[in-house]
Amino acid sequence: MTKAQKKVLKLLTPGFITPHKGVHLVFDAIDGLNDVEYIVAGSIRTDSRVHKTYLTKIKENAPCNVKIIEKFFSKEEFLEIIADSDIVILPYLDVSQSGSGILHLSLGLGKPIIASKIGEFVELLRGNALLVDPYDKIALRNAILKMKNSKLKKFYESRTKELASKTSWSNIANEHLKIYRNLLKTYHPSHIAIVSTFGERCGIGEYASFLANSLENQQLKVLRIKLKKNWSFSIALVKIIDRYHPQLVHIQFEYGLFKCFPFLQIGTSILLFYFLSKLFNVKTITTMHTVYNPHYLWNKKWKNILSRVAGTFLRVFLVKLITVMSNRIIVHTNESKKALSNDKKTFVVRHGTLIKRRK
Repeated sequence: MTKAQKKVLKLLTPGFITPHKGVHLVFDAIDGLNDVEYIVAGSIRTDSRVHKTYLTKIKENAPCNVKIIEKFFSKEEFLEIIADSDIVILPYLDVSQSGSGILHLSLGLGKPIIASKIGEFVELLRGNALLVDPYDKIALRNAILKMKNSKLKKFYESRTKELASKTSWSNIANEHLKIYRNLLKTYHPSHIAIVSTFGERCGIGEYASFLANSLENQQLKVLRIKLKKNWSFSIALVKIIDRYHPQLVHIQFEYGLFKCFPFLQIGTSILLFYFLSKLFNVKTITTMHTVYNPHYLWNKKWKNILSRVAGTFLRVFLVKLITVMSNRIIVHTNESKKALSNDKKTFVVRHGTLIKRRK
């Protein structure tokens, strides 16, 4: 094969473009690697000035072998662009969420992965992907160079396929059923409700849809309740439950989903329901999609000391309150369970994987 015919290694970082995703580090890591193409595919999550500034900056600094595709991708479009890549690279600098939807879409397509040694990546990918320390551009470059070896690349493809099989949505649904049975003291529950952002531009909404579909495949009737970000939602939720009588309510919690603008945008709009659920004897399970370690919260870049104290305390207090009032808690990693002080009613269930094979 001549130099002109040499195969180009296609790297991909899909998903929302934010500073903590670390895509700018890959720019330096692939400097001078003419047989490597790097694609960043996604949009910014919010109208945040920080996110807009970051997107502008990486566009300005992107080398000639970097392609930035700025748009909101549907799940189907993400699957297509991931399938067309050689390596999925996730050089995240920190992680607050306990599970990554993008990671599991990549696993489901059997893609070799390079990722940072943080959060779920460490627990799930150790031995199944190339892991590097955050901010370490040299280690990142070396990992990319290693993936040029076809035998090593095939090895990691086999590892991700095996991992995808273990975390298939069918298996994850079974893990949920065990928790439901344990709580309800019944061999097989018949009717539950799931609360989430169904149908919105939200990975947690898609997670809830996959979970609901998989549970229905297990002969369980699932009532899908789309949340609203205001205090009246708690009252509406109680009315829905009173009408349909599900055996339990499974809430997909993340701070931003249950905010109540402009007051306390930390997930407080669901609190009233938890209090009412105790009064009406409604059994609740909460999946914590975001679990902050208090140390991580305290060291965030707050505006001032007052914001640091209030922001850290309110988030820690809110999670503790929800943990106490929920009958069961589900998280995606052991690290998240540890952050909740290893509560005995907390269970670790991995994020589910949608398995797709290219024809």
